[in-house]
Amino acid sequence: MVWGLPARTMRGLMVCLLAVVAPAIALAQINYASISGAVSDQLGAAIPGAIITVRNVETGVVRTVSSDEAGAYSVLNLLPGLYEIRAEKAGFRTYVHEAIRLEIGQSLRLDIQLQVGGVTETVSVTADIAPLNTESGTIKGDVITGEELDELPLEGRDFIDLAVLVPGVVPKAEGGQGSVLNVNGARADSTNFYVDGFNNRNARGAAAQVRPNLNALQEFKMEVSGFSAEYGRMAGGIMNMVLRSGTNQFHGDLFEYVRNNLIDARAYFDPERLKLNRHSFGGTLHGPLILPRLYNGRSKTFFMFSWESYRQLVGVTRLGRVPTPLEREGDFSQSYDQKGQVVTVKDPLASNAPFPGNRIPADRFHPLSVKLLDYYPLPNRAENYNFLATANDKDSWDSPIIKLDHHINQNNLLGFRYQIRFNRNSNPFNGSDTGTFGSTTDEHQSLMGLDYTHLFSPTLLAETGAGFSRTAHRENCVWAGRDVAHELGFVGSTTEPELLGFPRVTVLDYLALGCDASQPVLFFVTNIQGRVKFSWVKSRHTLKWGADFSRVRFNQPYFNNNRGTYAFQDRWTGHSMGDFLLGMMQQATRQTGWNRNYMRARDLGAFFNDDFRLRPNLMLNLGVRYEVEWPPVDRYDKIANFMPGHGQTVIPRPEVVPGLDELLEQANMTGRIGFASQLGYPRSLVFTDYTNLAPRVGFAWRPRNTQRAVIRSGYGIFYTGHLLNPIRNTLQNQFPFVFSETYSRNASRPDRVTFSNPFPPEIRKLSGVTSANGYQVDAATGYLQAYNFTVE
Repeated sequence: MVWGLPARTMRGLMVCLLAVVAPAIALAQINYASISGAVSDQLGAAIPGAIITVRNVETGVVRTVSSDEAGAYSVLNLLPGLYEIRAEKAGFRTYVHEAIRLEIGQSLRLDIQLQVGGVTETVSVTADIAPLNTESGTIKGDVITGEELDELPLEGRDFIDLAVLVPGVVPKAEGGQGSVLNVNGARADSTNFYVDGFNNRNARGAAAQVRPNLNALQEFKMEVSGFSAEYGRMAGGIMNMVLRSGTNQFHGDLFEYVRNNLIDARAYFDPERLKLNRHSFGGTLHGPLILPRLYNGRSKTFFMFSWESYRQLVGVTRLGRVPTPLEREGDFSQSYDQKGQVVTVKDPLASNAPFPGNRIPADRFHPLSVKLLDYYPLPNRAENYNFLATANDKDSWDSPIIKLDHHINQNNLLGFRYQIRFNRNSNPFNGSDTGTFGSTTDEHQSLMGLDYTHLFSPTLLAETGAGFSRTAHRENCVWAGRDVAHELGFVGSTTEPELLGFPRVTVLDYLALGCDASQPVLFFVTNIQGRVKFSWVKSRHTLKWGADFSRVRFNQPYFNNNRGTYAFQDRWTGHSMGDFLLGMMQQATRQTGWNRNYMRARDLGAFFNDDFRLRPNLMLNLGVRYEVEWPPVDRYDKIANFMPGHGQTVIPRPEVVPGLDELLEQANMTGRIGFASQLGYPRSLVFTDYTNLAPRVGFAWRPRNTQRAVIRSGYGIFYTGHLLNPIRNTLQNQFPFVFSETYSRNASRPDRVTFSNPFPPEIRKLSGVTSANGYQVDAATGYLQAYNFTVE
């Protein structure tokens, strides 16, 4: 029994929900607009049976419906764009409203008044419609239009910066996890991203998987609160992006933006004006798909192709301290402490007697220390921080996008889009501010989606779709693949081919040598998703129901300090560089082995929504959403959870740790590991919360039936999802799967913990075995309650 309900009851509930929403599973498509209203005569009487024709001016695609017995009509699932609306009824003049611009997610209210006359007579309307949301009381947010995307200045052409123009959206707090945005007080990791209705959120760190090219975007909507029941998974805001679609006319553009340092001033601390060369270039082409002599896709098949590239080289500097020429020779006669006094270097092998002349003889230098001195640059400044490093940071990316829309006929629409972005970045100071131990990053981000819409009738339609998004990230030190430990004579470093590089050496008050301990950083995040949604206009009700499903595969091996860290302080000679020259360390640490994390997560959501027009000027929005987000598991069950009630760290089964009994004995942890298979816990070691029912209610009221004012209000419960990387680090990268070895100096044994003997087995101490991490096994899913009241 979980959460007070028997397992049989929960299984029955799930079967019923799935039966309601049909076997295909998918995300609710949220990149469309709609038009609704009422048709009446000049006296206000309803006109049933009027033929309403909605035509996309740019593509020529036509949708036709008829008004019901109350004169009401609704046209759903319209792509954002420019439209013309025509209303016809025998005995009345034809009504034509031109140049109606629909935005993403917009529910436009357009009441039509027909005048008595012949159908051959036409009444044309070109007046702008007030952009008021008169159909929903729940949704709050703003659309950033194509004109704003084109005309507003953007640093690096990053359109996400425009989201902060929407009230309630602020940049992420310094040090926060997740996306770059905090929306309406929610955490940054609760922001969701959609591209053409497909989920684009990276479950590892909550940022977007891919960012569409700026010129490929038609517009995007930043929704800050009160989402309908179609939306799920995250409790924060939603950035809903729509790609351009082709039209019956060919359109395109080419661009290049250049920024450089020709008129830049020298920064105060820099010795010279640093380099800056930035180029953004690309182009977009969209229109009907025409293959000469083979196929003419006007008013039927459309394409959009976009390419954008980015190249940047920027000079960067770092300030630090390196050994002086005298110190490199062992002469400390001009080395001073913080009080300005000359440091006396002592001989640890001669009862701490001072070295004659305050100089360490060259024949006492450790051979490895002599070799490592060559990797320290010479000072280039006279101050205590005597070295200013200058390096070039190179970043580039290329991003192609293709989108196809095919209207099989008036009742069937097929869409496809694919984007991949190749990022290549560098960080010359990652690992060391000397500028010689940097890193490079090669990252591929992609998004693909296929959707299909079928109209059973003008008032009943179904949408299905499937897609995936993926990030493949590879970050390596510039020394990766080179067996530096063997070349220079390091003892105890790794010999694993994929972990080879420059071991890390730290000397107190001096710049470090070597690669960053956490490299290489390799992770791969794949989100496989699907959706189905039905929409049915029935009398005064617009009913929508459906379901969405996703499965995330997150692979990231835990590499941390596998090459070893050799740390020097000033405990032996009184000066850290003196300790280094003698090769006598304060501490040596290393990680032995690693845990290959293969995290798997899945979630399911189902919803029902009813937009009920209670009165001509009063719309009620009633909805409910049910969500299940199963706690993540590891493909090979390498996961652990500390459970205070048992006084044990629990793992799924004993077989996942080879030699477990021997390891526990070495760590003095015998009896401290339990097994989920014996204690009655699931593979995830955390129970699933099956109680996530989220109601959504709202209303929109137009006083006196006016089109110029509306009072709206809404309330809803919104459940937030998992952020996988913290779970991985907390539950997977701990004992008994990961542990470190720490070797510390012993003042009475100067022969231990040296470059010659950094990891003496007789003093081996496992780190990380006396601390444990865990999650509450029956915690409820986090949620927010959001409400709003608006007069507009």
